[in-house]
Amino acid sequence: MLKIKHLTVGIPGNEPILSEISLVIEKQKIVALLGKNGAGKTTLMVTMMLLHKSFKGEMFFENKPVTKKIIQKKFGYMEADPYFYEYLTVFEMLEYLCLVRRLKNHKDLIVEWLCKVNLADKKDNTVKSLSKGMKQRLSFVMAIIHKPEILLLDEPFNALDPDEMENLKKIIIDYSKQASILISTHIFSFLKNLATDVIFLHIGQIKKTVESIGGKWTLADYEENFKEINV
Repeated sequence: MLKIKHLTVGIPGNEPILSEISLVIEKQKIVALLGKNGAGKTTLMVTMMLLHKSFKGEMFFENKPVTKKIIQKKFGYMEADPYFYEYLTVFEMLEYLCLVRRLKNHKDLIVEWLCKVNLADKKDNTVKSLSKGMKQRLSFVMAIIHKPEILLLDEPFNALDPDEMENLKKIIIDYSKQASILISTHIFSFLKNLATDVIFLHIGQIKKTVESIGGKWTLADYEENFKEINV
């Protein structure tokens, strides 16, 4: 379980990017983070990874303060605009990551995950040669391959065709059985039957948190809440 208390991010003297953010992401939960561009979604995830220096507040993982060591072992982060070593092949990119993380049986692990995201036939292709959607799927594997207990996904469905969106959705749901997941997305239709909870973020503040499990929320409900917060 991840708990955040009174998280405020920004440069002293200026308006904060995030203000007094408090939330809990429990195991087996898929929390959707909704908000327009500039709401602070990416800033929140970057801060949760301890990559933002100017913040106040507390973060706890399993009741222990979040440290860089905990981040490295227990967190996975899929960036909205990930960086790759594009001259490497897909397999080499993942192998490099696995070696850095000292993962055992990493070759089999890589093949397994490439099969799951339908990239097995691209393993010997350079990253540079991949389409944007393929890079998106590769980025997802990079975030999840070490089996993190906290998984942060920033716009994971971008550039994916409908079939790949559906496949990624199924993988996320299955993985949530062993992890806490936070997803930033604008694709409302994929929140239904995916997210267990929804957080509406507007100008750096949480405006509403709702439970979505059991199909209680429809597409119209989500859109209406976006109107309420002028998104």
